[in-house]
Amino acid sequence: MKNLLSKIMNEKKLTQTKLAKGVGVSKVAISNIYNESAEPRVGLALKIAEFLNCQVEDLFIIPIILLFGIMVFTAIEFEQYQEILRTRFVWVINEINARAAAEVNQFSWQIKLK
Repeated sequence: MKNLLSKIMNEKKLTQTKLAKGVGVSKVAISNIYNESAEPRVGLALKIAEFLNCQVEDLFIIPIILLFGIMVFTAIEFEQYQEILRTRFVWVINEINARAAAEVNQFSWQIKLK
């Protein structure tokens, strides 16, 4: 799985050791994720994102096929990830509705001005 861990850590001037201590795993575990030689479980991905004060989807580039085809979730991790997806889906729908409403509003103002 591709990730932006190195970029975000560099921006925050954070070492792998500090991140590992902050999320409660070994430096080796963080190093493997950092080098993209291992993928974090959902629970760890959420902890890393929280520690870095970012969204998990901004940190890890997860192909949709992996969500349903290959990744193995524990029941708790699956519920957590469902909530993330639900939140992002609601945000996208709200954004589409807001933009559509703005377009309709702009169009109605153009008609009133003519």
